[in-house]
Amino acid sequence: MKSARGLPQSKTLARWRCAFNVAKRLRVRRPSAALAVAFAFLTAQISVLADDFAAGVTAIQSGKFPEARTVFENEINQRPSSGALVNLGIIEWQSGRAGAAILAWERAAWIDPLDASARQNLKFAREVAQVETPELRWFETASTWLPPNAWVWLAGAGLWLAVGALVLPRVLRWKKSGWQQTLAAFGLCAFLFSLTANFGVVSRTDIGFVVRKNVSL
Repeated sequence: MKSARGLPQSKTLARWRCAFNVAKRLRVRRPSAALAVAFAFLTAQISVLADDFAAGVTAIQSGKFPEARTVFENEINQRPSSGALVNLGIIEWQSGRAGAAILAWERAAWIDPLDASARQNLKFAREVAQVETPELRWFETASTWLPPNAWVWLAGAGLWLAVGALVLPRVLRWKKSGWQQTLAAFGLCAFLFSLTANFGVVSRTDIGFVVRKNVSL
């Protein structure tokens, strides 16, 4: 299994807004002063997050799993991230809770399908615990290729690309050419495929996991 990971990505935009609200409450009038207060506030917030995350990683390395579990569970409740879930899975696995570890790594792979640590740990745990991979339909499998939010953006981009390639040449009175039709076709294909993948993301939410053996269903 992979070792504990570093600081996960945080919701930077939300912290910037919070920082500017603090600056407004302090009645900072000059834009440069407000920006300085916002930057200082954001830096302090990131420093606190880094300290908490580092404390959790140190607790894992020291074998203090209950303390580390508390840190990462709080982190996940406030800011779900693949990094925190990977570390929580390591804690659960080292504590002998294979089902909870597999569930944590499943959630990490859901948030970030490109997270190699989550996928490798998940594969290793399934082989050791002899747990089969959930059977997914083709559109559900396709939805695991990218993060869920990425499919939404890709669908929007594909739709606007197709509409723009069909409408703009007429509005701007451009001559019809093959590249315009190719661009529109590409955008339409991306839109339709993204819709299918988005449907797969929704349908995967119906999948449930049993984390303990011999549980009555």
